[in-house]
Amino acid sequence: DDKTGDILLSQDHYITQLRPIPDSSVLAMKPEQAVGPDLTSAYMSLLGGVAWLAQTRADILCFVGHLQRHAKAPCASHVLELNKLLKYLKRTKASIRFSKPSRPMIMACIGDSAFQTKEPDCLALRGGVIGLLEECRSPVGGVLHVLEFFSRKQKRVTRSTFGAELHNMSECSELGMLLAGCVEEVCTGPRPVIELAQLDDSGSFSVSVHLFLDAESVFQAVKASEISVPTEANLLYPLKALREHLDAGRIRCLSWIDTRDMLCDGLTKGSISRK
Repeated sequence: DDKTGDILLSQDHYITQLRPIPDSSVLAMKPEQAVGPDLTSAYMSLLGGVAWLAQTRADILCFVGHLQRHAKAPCASHVLELNKLLKYLKRTKASIRFSKPSRPMIMACIGDSAFQTKEPDCLALRGGVIGLLEECRSPVGGVLHVLEFFSRKQKRVTRSTFGAELHNMSECSELGMLLAGCVEEVCTGPRPVIELAQLDDSGSFSVSVHLFLDAESVFQAVKASEISVPTEANLLYPLKALREHLDAGRIRCLSWIDTRDMLCDGLTKGSISRK
């Protein structure tokens, strides 16, 4: 932006070049009916173009992930859903803005998960937004400069909402600490890897890592004076690891926020308003 000096990332110009799949024949099909080779090829081509927008459009990530899971054998409903997603993209504009901070910054790791006990796969999704947040306590929060965001299936086997939330916060914190090291080098110049490892181990990066979650059960379990074995006993180790990061200062703060204030809900649940 020439007027403010801000950096603006947008793919709106790219969206105008995407064209929907002709769906006149699809409308006459049953939703669960598999489409033919030609429509499958068109589906995969358009889906690839829409997936490219995942670099700047966090609002569509959970929909892209859903459609990608059916890329090899799409049904009529998936073709219509992809066209609907493209229509949404064409009527909305979005961008990521980076501006010069006016306050000290923290590395904010905001994470949320969704667990569905629906056979056969018991789908568990994880979402996160990691970025530099202005450190301001009154009012809480400030401008958030987004560095990374994701919406993916859980890496590990998950049997409960508690497990999904805990694993996601562990992975969010790992990514946050990595990005804190990157910011350290941006601010101070290249550093030997061993120095970065020592700074990471002692929690001495220029920006401290703060975690934000809306899972009160995980929050209470981590902050307990004596950590007890969870119902899923194998979750004891990641639970204690998260607490050790806090005790050592590698993670400066763990904060619970109301579900209604959870920024990442839209990364794991399609029913949440995109606004």
